Amino acid sequence: MARPLLLMKSVNKIYTSGGISFQALFDVDFIIKEGEFVSILGPSGSGKSTLMNIIGCLDRATSGAYYLDGEDVYSLSTKRMAQLRNRKIGFVFQNFNLLKRQSAMENVMLPMVYAHMPSDKRVQAAETLLDKVGLIDKLKSFPLQLSGGQQQRIAIARALANDPSIVLADEPTGALDQRTGRQIIDMMKQLNEEDGKTIIMITHDEGIAREAKRTVRILDGRLYDD
Repeated sequence: MARPLLLMKSVNKIYTSGGISFQALFDVDFIIKEGEFVSILGPSGSGKSTLMNIIGCLDRATSGAYYLDGEDVYSLSTKRMAQLRNRKIGFVFQNFNLLKRQSAMENVMLPMVYAHMPSDKRVQAAETLLDKVGLIDKLKSFPLQLSGGQQQRIAIARALANDPSIVLADEPTGALDQRTGRQIIDMMKQLNEEDGKTIIMITHDEGIAREAKRTVRILDGRLYDD
């Protein structure tokens, strides 16, 4: 039986500005098991970005508990939390978030630099990952020389750089045409089915959400499991 990889208990998030408080998440309970492909579906303003930031260790909950791969996230210092994020989570963003002055290879190697991987191993790993996403011939190309689909494939290779426990994809097809978006979804499904990667995909699109094996819905800061 697959083990729980992500476990949240009674997670709340409250933002306060100018003496005014706004609650973005309400008592979220969430379990994702190793090897799942889960979509989090919700409209703009539903709280899905807040939930993504907490899952990705980019923000802390106001209250509640979060365990990632058995580790109590909120027992960690900010520095240790960043190290956990670098080791355990690979990010794929809607707008790719590639460094424009860095080549494809340099972009893919960036998480490995933060993980203090030796330079020779970084080069070898980056070449292997770019080959995996079908872009070994573009390793010296810069993002602005590439199509949106190619940039997103580089972003996926970068997400896999440190062999993370979770690939966290935020609207991964949002900036792409339908045909290219289909290719990215197929790549996500391949990573899940053939490589066993646990994938969490944030989306507002019902059709995209159905591509996952399981869908949870978020509305007004509350999570509902289909």
